[in-house]
Amino acid sequence: MSTNTASSPSGVWRNTLHCSIRYGPGCLAPSLRSVFEEDLALLSPRPSRALIITGKSLSTKTDVIHQVRSALGDRYVATFDSISQHAPVEAIHEAVELVKRERIDALVSVGGGSPIDAAKAVSYLVHQERHGEDDNEPRNFIPSIAIPTTLSSAETTQNSGFTRDGKKTGVSHPALVPRAIILDGEVAMHTPLWLFLSSGMRAVDHAIECLYRPGDVQWLLRGQYLAALRELFVMLRRCKEKPDDVDTRQRLQIAAVTSLFPESRKGALGLSHGLGHALGSSYSIPHGITSCLTLAGSIRYTTRHSTPDRLASLAEALPFVVSSGSLAPIDSQDLEKLREQGNRVADEVDRLVSDLGLTSTLAEYKVPQSALRGIAEHAAGPKGKEDPKLVDEIVQLLEDIDQPKSRA
Repeated sequence: MSTNTASSPSGVWRNTLHCSIRYGPGCLAPSLRSVFEEDLALLSPRPSRALIITGKSLSTKTDVIHQVRSALGDRYVATFDSISQHAPVEAIHEAVELVKRERIDALVSVGGGSPIDAAKAVSYLVHQERHGEDDNEPRNFIPSIAIPTTLSSAETTQNSGFTRDGKKTGVSHPALVPRAIILDGEVAMHTPLWLFLSSGMRAVDHAIECLYRPGDVQWLLRGQYLAALRELFVMLRRCKEKPDDVDTRQRLQIAAVTSLFPESRKGALGLSHGLGHALGSSYSIPHGITSCLTLAGSIRYTTRHSTPDRLASLAEALPFVVSSGSLAPIDSQDLEKLREQGNRVADEVDRLVSDLGLTSTLAEYKVPQSALRGIAEHAAGPKGKEDPKLVDEIVQLLEDIDQPKSRA
C-alpha cells in the first residue's frame, strides 16, 4: 500500500455568517421582508431601522430603490446614494455619520461591488468607534443585506475594499459578511450590458483563481468552482446575444455567487486579482475590465510558477471552459501536459473576452508605461523582493496587454 500523501487532499474550510441566499425573478420584496422576519429575528434587539446604501444611477435612473423602500416599510429610515466606483473612503465616512445620527441598526446594500463593500466598511468603522478593535462579537456589528445588481461577488466575502488617496485599501472581519443575499434577475436587468458582462468576467476570475490560490487549493469547493465556470462561459455568451432575457441574468447571478461562495479568506486570490486591485482604483478601471485585461496573462504566468497540485487544479478547468473535453483524471506528475492545458484555459479566457466585445488595453485607460514596474512590484509582494525576475515577468505580462494580437 502506498504511503505517499504529498498530493492527497488536505486543508481547512470555514463557514461564514451567511444565513440565506434568496433568488428568483421578482423575489426582491418578499425576500427582503423574510430576511428581517427570519434571518435577523434572532438578533437582540431585532433590527428595525434600515439604511439603504447605493449609487446615484440606481437611485435616480431606476425604480429599484423605490422597490426596496416599499419592501422595508416602517423599517426604512434613509437612503445614502453617494457611493461611486471603487467606494471612496470620504463617502464611507459620510455614511458612518448618517448611521450614528439616525441610530441605524441594519444596512441594505443595493448595486455592484462598491455599495456592498461600502456597507461592510460602514459596519466595521461604526463597530470600531463603539466597541474597539479587541471586540469580535458578531452581534456588535451592524448586519447588512446585499442585493447585487452585477456579478462582482462582493456579497460572498468578509472583505471590504475601498479607495483612499487613489489607492486600494480595505478592512476584513468575519462579522462583515452580509447576513443575507437577494438575487433578483429582474433587478439585474437595470444593469447596462457592458457592465454586467464585464463583472461576469470578474466572476470567471474568481472561479479560476480559487482553483490555484497560492497555499490554499480548496478541495471541498473545487467542484463548485468548476460548475460555476461552465455556467459562466455558456451564459455570458447567451447574455451577449439575448441581453433582455431575465432567465439568463438570473442564472448568471447564481453562477457568480458560486464562483466565490462561501469566502472566509482574506486578501487577493491570485495574481490577476492583485493586479486588478493596483490598476482599478489608481486608474478608475472597473474591476470587471481589469479581469478582462489581466486574467489570461496571469494564468499563463501561473503555469510557469505553480506547484504540481495547483497546476493540476487549473488544468482540470479546461473541459469546463470549452464545449467538449475529457473529464478523466490528470497525471499530476506530467508537468508539461499540465502547463499545456493551463495555457489552453488562458486561450479560452481570451476568446471569451473577445466574444463578449470586452477586449481593451491599458493605454485606453491612460496607464503609463512608467507605472508598470510599480504595479508589478505591488502585485508580486514579498516574493518579488526575493526574486526580481518575477517582477520582470509581471512587467512583461502588463506590456503584452497592449500588444496587438489575434484573440485565440
